[in-house]
Amino acid sequence: SGASIGMSAKQLIAYSENNNIAGVSVNKLKESLGTLASENFRYRDSLDLVVKSAQMYSKATGTDLNDVMKKYGEVIKDPIKALTELTIATGEVDIKTIEQIDTLLKAGKQYQATKLAVDEYAKAQKRVAEETTASLSPMSSLWRIVKDQASAAWDSISKFATSGVVVDGLKYIGIALVSIYGVAKELAIAFNAVGAM
Repeated sequence: SGASIGMSAKQLIAYSENNNIAGVSVNKLKESLGTLASENFRYRDSLDLVVKSAQMYSKATGTDLNDVMKKYGEVIKDPIKALTELTIATGEVDIKTIEQIDTLLKAGKQYQATKLAVDEYAKAQKRVAEETTASLSPMSSLWRIVKDQASAAWDSISKFATSGVVVDGLKYIGIALVSIYGVAKELAIAFNAVGAM
């Protein structure tokens, strides 16, 4: 559910359909938003940045999108530790930003501190994803394009298959089969009655 993010289940589905990037399926994004919500994510105005950065990072590094979203839970639980670890691993977060977050935490401004940490984490993920993508060989880049197009095609097929047109068509086929079964049953009863005479 997207309640902690500030969305109904229906809004979460619509958001997933409108905000997935090439190479990330709508279903995978929807699932990962559920993961993000379960990590106590309450920063609706940071959601677009987080979702785009997480998808880019997942796509560039091959890290499962759910695992990327779980990292935001670590940022929320301990912003200083999470950003320090990210800084050591990537060098992508400024020490002054970490100090600013620490100051906010000491002043009792948990929400502001955590939101700043979430935003900085997302920006760092995006930069890492961009650097990783830029360093790909031409063959790897070509493979990624082919994979993204196949993923987009599969998403389109999935959306069509679950659209009202297909579902309604299957419903009418089901009704027709039930009607045919009813007629066949009545014929069988009639033939049994004639045979018994």
